[in-house]
Amino acid sequence: MTPGSTTLGDYMTGLYGCLGVLMALRHRDLTGEGRYVDAALYESVFRCTEKRAPTFGMYGMVRERAGSSHNDFAVPHGHFSTKDGKWVAIRCATDLLFDRLAKAMARPELATADTYGEQKIRLAHRHDVNEIVRDWCGALALEEVLERCYATDTGEQVIVPAPVPRLSETPGRIRTLGPKLGEHSSELLHELPGLDEARSTALRAKNAI
Repeated sequence: MTPGSTTLGDYMTGLYGCLGVLMALRHRDLTGEGRYVDAALYESVFRCTEKRAPTFGMYGMVRERAGSSHNDFAVPHGHFSTKDGKWVAIRCATDLLFDRLAKAMARPELATADTYGEQKIRLAHRHDVNEIVRDWCGALALEEVLERCYATDTGEQVIVPAPVPRLSETPGRIRTLGPKLGEHSSELLHELPGLDEARSTALRAKNAI
């Protein structure tokens, strides 16, 4: 199988390095002081490896070769049709996530050691697990599926790669993994464009927001 381009790290680090220079220039404009920019080849590539850091941090799992196929370790995994003809993407890469999904489905027994609670069992019965989730989604409207899933989200901490490039005196840091759905809607609709409550209500009624 083709291992990929060996120049990927060079291109990516060049982009991150450029971003670091721009950040340092902005800091110079504000303070009159410069910054050293540190952007290593492996850090640039590592930053784009998605779940590798959280998986290693939580389970000590090191990703091995998977060949040319997409043999993912997440079960269930896919896009499932809802009762109202819409689609929802569900992917449980850990036992904890599947446990939360089982609770959202009001079927906690699915996540026990005797059923599909362990990842290796779900992998061996991938089709059966996906079918169970498909039937559940098909019996509910999209909003009902989302509401039940959000109710089991505990917001636990997750290990992720640090920001790159790193500036000498002002290294970046992660303050949040992202806002909740609609968390800043009020701020964006009312404080920035100045919409009143009546206007935003009318837009919601039209599903525009």
